[in-house]
Amino acid sequence: MTTEVNYELMTEVLFANDTAFLDINIEEAKVIAYLCKAANSNLNVKLSFDRTKARHYFDKIFDIMFNFITYKNKIAYLKREELLETDSKDYGITSQLDEIIEGLKKENINVLEGFRELIVLEFKEFIYNYENCRDAFDDIRYNLDYCIQYNLVVNYFGYYEYYETHTYNPMHFMITPDSLYDFVGGVSGVSV
Repeated sequence: MTTEVNYELMTEVLFANDTAFLDINIEEAKVIAYLCKAANSNLNVKLSFDRTKARHYFDKIFDIMFNFITYKNKIAYLKREELLETDSKDYGITSQLDEIIEGLKKENINVLEGFRELIVLEFKEFIYNYENCRDAFDDIRYNLDYCIQYNLVVNYFGYYEYYETHTYNPMHFMITPDSLYDFVGGVSGVSV
């Protein structure tokens, strides 16, 4: 007597085990999700996709800030060298931030919390770097520029209260071995 294997049931049982897929990276999650529909219900597979989306939004924020800071430094240089005769058109980033907010409105809670965590951690890291860059003028200016922009972003997104009460949690789902932050080693009572 032969019995057929119920592969659909087998995959459901396999992917119902969330602990079997701890720390799955996005490449593995994509392959698994592509090969088996049941994998999309696994919490860690979903979390891998959410982590990637949160980082995508975070990268957009960093790009917006980088472009803004570069633009402001270029204008300051041109004015200093008297190469710019008239005041330049004002360059704002709020419309770009509004576009990110619109995208975030469509995301789940994991993406929103992951994005907030990344923004706050990056802000804290730039503050730490600013406070500890000693006398290197370029480092001071670089870190200060980003501190100012992250302060704007934290306030614009309504994360300031979270920032004020934030404590580093090395077990947060957004923290992976490749994303540990420099400032954490300098925070009293926290070791990595």
